[in-house]
Amino acid sequence: MKDLKALPKAHLHLHVDGAMRPATLAELAARYGVQAPLPTSFGSFDAFMATITAAAGCLRTEADVRRLITEIVEDAADQGVRWIEPSMWPGLLGGWLGSDADGLDAVLDAGLAAGAATGVGFGLVVAANRGLGGDAAEEVALLAVSRSGRGVVGFGIDG
Repeated sequence: MKDLKALPKAHLHLHVDGAMRPATLAELAARYGVQAPLPTSFGSFDAFMATITAAAGCLRTEADVRRLITEIVEDAADQGVRWIEPSMWPGLLGGWLGSDADGLDAVLDAGLAAGAATGVGFGLVVAANRGLGGDAAEEVALLAVSRSGRGVVGFGIDG
């Protein structure tokens, strides 16, 4: 019988804010004074949303973003994943890194570097937030297209 880790896999549509390691969430939440329910298992969508909202609130520096993305790719590699496509709304970073384009570039740079270090292919799905309306979605779509040669592989909708 083959070990499941040895089988090639792709991990598609993984929300970056939902993929933070519990230990990383605990550490960053303590650093920034964020109330963070640590994930064990989710009994409801509200519990899941509380955790990923807290995780998003802990992404305040480029180092935080690089750590998160690197850990996501490393965790994927440890599970035998050969291709990963996390999904992210650029507004997730709340302007901490500058513009949405600056935040997106930091995620792409970290993902491509982590992919090169682990042998995991990395492509990012950029998502619009459906609650912000069509004009905001169009801006995000144009941003995604502008990075299509740098690692953006898809466009979706969150929220």
